[in-house]
Amino acid sequence: IALNVSQNILKSLGLMSRLVTNLKSLIYLDVSHNSFASMPEKCSWPATLKFLNLSSTKIRKLTPCLPSSLTVLDLSENDLRVFNQRFPQLTMLILTGNRLMNLPHGELLPRLQTLLIQRNALRMFNRSDLKRFRELQYLEAGYNNFVCSCEFVSFFRQDVDLFITLRDGRGNYVCDTPFTLRGDAIDSVKLSVFECYMIPAV
Repeated sequence: IALNVSQNILKSLGLMSRLVTNLKSLIYLDVSHNSFASMPEKCSWPATLKFLNLSSTKIRKLTPCLPSSLTVLDLSENDLRVFNQRFPQLTMLILTGNRLMNLPHGELLPRLQTLLIQRNALRMFNRSDLKRFRELQYLEAGYNNFVCSCEFVSFFRQDVDLFITLRDGRGNYVCDTPFTLRGDAIDSVKLSVFECYMIPAV
């Protein structure tokens, strides 16, 4: 069963969970473009629920309310600054258009294969961030505010493809700082030894 109640005036995710908890065959639920803003600590969902669309619902913080049965979760276009919930079955996570400064911890998402995190506040990521994901294959992280330190530029140009496929194209990964490199594609950046000494890895 698929249920679409997007673009309504729903305000309580807890109430929504109780309304659908007895739909024993519910697999797909779209509650996007509502005004939840917050969510309770606990909710009751049908165990069959696999796909949940919570995009554009003004959510600022995650809680254990969300079901652990999910395989696809869309949290795009919200106001999240931290991703701190574990989803053992999740294979696709959409976080586009939030305020996250870091990739989610891979230990929270042991089966994740695809991560979309464009248009957030990412500064950089490295091999240890990616190695925490056991099964991650595809990443879309362009259009973020990347700090082009020597370490990050070197990793991005030489090693990132060893870990994942950048599905949104390397040209969308652009320096925000230092000011002299702002707007330059990371792949085109050439930093001298002097510049590397001067630019801190923040």
